[in-house]
Amino acid sequence: MAGFFFVLLFCSTAFVSVPQRDPTLWALDTYNSGLQALEAKDFSLARRKLDLAYAYSPENAEINFAEGNLHLETGDLETAKSFYFKALRLDPTHAGAYNNSGVLALKEERWKLAGNFFRHALEYSPNESKIHYLFARAEMKSGEVVNARKEIARAIQLDACHPEFFALQKEIEVAQP
Repeated sequence: MAGFFFVLLFCSTAFVSVPQRDPTLWALDTYNSGLQALEAKDFSLARRKLDLAYAYSPENAEINFAEGNLHLETGDLETAKSFYFKALRLDPTHAGAYNNSGVLALKEERWKLAGNFFRHALEYSPNESKIHYLFARAEMKSGEVVNARKEIARAIQLDACHPEFFALQKEIEVAQP
């Protein structure tokens, strides 16, 4: 019986000692630390951690998305945009990358482009009230008042706790159809 437990112990030890070959697993701790630092607005630490995670796994959509968020937060919009586009190339269903690309297009006053990004984001996150709100804003700015009304109504239906939703709804109501 003791021999059986010895063999089991040896096999278990060998199994957990096998080195991991997937670089994304090596990036996981630094990625998580980078996200925490980004949330805490410690941009210097976030940059170090996320850059290290990116060095381990540059073809990971979530790491590229996090890098984009870091650059968006620090005002480097062109670099943020490139990371979001890479995230979308790696994962064409990444709602967050579509959403944040739409936010960047809004900042650039490219209303139609922003609307297209938000439309794609809603394909993958249809019940996200904030995306409906942003889509309504882009639609209103591009003159698509009827669709803007529909989108802001959906945003309010999903989450009526945001005063900015109601402010946009009032703004849309006075706009010409």
